[in-house]
Amino acid sequence: MESRDLENLSAARSEGRGSRGACSLAVLVLTMGDRPGELVRMAASLATQQADEKVLVANGADLTNGLLIDGLAWRVVATSENLGVPGGRSHGIANTTSDVIVFLDDDCAVVSPDLLERIAARFDEQPRLGALALHLQINGSDRSMRRWIPTSRSRDDTGIRPAVTFPGNGHALRRTAYEDVGGYCDELFFKHEETQLSWALLDGGWQVAYDDSLIVEHPETPEARHDVSFRLGVRNKVWLARMFLPAALVLPAMAITVIRYLARCRRVRDLTHVWSGLMLGLRRLPRTRKPMQWATVAQLTRRGRPAIL
Repeated sequence: MESRDLENLSAARSEGRGSRGACSLAVLVLTMGDRPGELVRMAASLATQQADEKVLVANGADLTNGLLIDGLAWRVVATSENLGVPGGRSHGIANTTSDVIVFLDDDCAVVSPDLLERIAARFDEQPRLGALALHLQINGSDRSMRRWIPTSRSRDDTGIRPAVTFPGNGHALRRTAYEDVGGYCDELFFKHEETQLSWALLDGGWQVAYDDSLIVEHPETPEARHDVSFRLGVRNKVWLARMFLPAALVLPAMAITVIRYLARCRRVRDLTHVWSGLMLGLRRLPRTRKPMQWATVAQLTRRGRPAIL
């Protein structure tokens, strides 16, 4: 979309936003076009909720047959190839103008009937809030998966908890915070992109938080469900250590990463992927090294997830 078109959209939405709050808000969903039923369910779960923009990023997918979204008020932004998760999100953000962007997976469904209104209120109330993690529940239950819960701390007096990261399948970002820290590292492609952005936000003086009252459903999924999980997981963790950690922590963090991934290996092929990921991570860096402050290391540790893990 041309910059002038984006400016016109932003101006029109500012005039008609109403009483929801000062922050304009976009919903952004990435899809490969391979889950049409789930995507329709996701869109239907948001049909009665107000957003300034609803954008569907067709990430290397062909949606020209009009599938999935007939009659639904979503703008489709297509990419010519699969840009990966962080690249797809970056592309989507570049094609929106809203102050706050809510990210959902195409197989999510919103449970909280006022989810978008309350997300906007959180960002209105807390000007240094950079990222907000939503509460993910397994479809048809009130259970969550441990990796979807980014903190072990109790709520503070604002009703939300300080967090160390956020689940990719349900979170919201403040545009100015995202831009301030340089956004996603698109070369990560898949795995640990939320850790990368969270570390950058916290080190930049922004807050990352979790609100367990903002509920979204998602299918229960194994962490290593994709063939590239081991290779890209190890590579990206090595990259994060080399880019973001103080020098004294780089080697311990890489060693812990390799040990943890080796413990998950069940096949010879898994071992091969771990070795390949380590070599890729050591070969080069996708961004210039910028170690976080020791104060940020301490903050991550206090919040229950030391940076070396």
